[in-house]
Amino acid sequence: MISESNPLRDTAGAAPPPVPPLDTRQIMAIMISERMEVLMTELRRPLRVQRPLPQVTALTAPFWEATREGVLALQRCTACARFHHPPVPLCPECHASGFEYAPVSGRGTVYQYTVMRQARVIGFEDLVPYTCLVVEIAEQPGVFVVGNLVDAGGARARVGMEVELRFEPYGEDGLQLPQFAPAHSTGA
Repeated sequence: MISESNPLRDTAGAAPPPVPPLDTRQIMAIMISERMEVLMTELRRPLRVQRPLPQVTALTAPFWEATREGVLALQRCTACARFHHPPVPLCPECHASGFEYAPVSGRGTVYQYTVMRQARVIGFEDLVPYTCLVVEIAEQPGVFVVGNLVDAGGARARVGMEVELRFEPYGEDGLQLPQFAPAHSTGA
């Protein structure tokens, strides 16, 4: 039983052994150990990261503004009328620096694709598996737009597959991402 007059002495009168003072290294080791325990607890918690928003620059702003209106508009040289995507500061064909953004149909063919089966891209974990497409637009060979395959109803992507544009609302400011679905024949 602990003595009321001196709580460190028991009733037999023997004092507990003295605790040696900690040196700086021991204090730091304890602090690091406690911090690591907190960090490991945080790391064990599921990480929820949203898909990143596109980085809008002066060069890409007209493209993203058009998507807000549900239009796929690509950069076109005003001198030679060639489309370019992603946008460039100088036309690689004629070296002019004058551009406009012109609407395109959103139709094209799959040039290349990959199926993402592992959650390797932060923010896209909940989408796995998904198919990322490189689509050659119908208006001009050699101009490509990247997007995901959507509304496929179980169809698999294949090179040469005809696709058409779909917009996916994304973010809080009206931004829409261009995506692609298998083209459906209208029977006309």
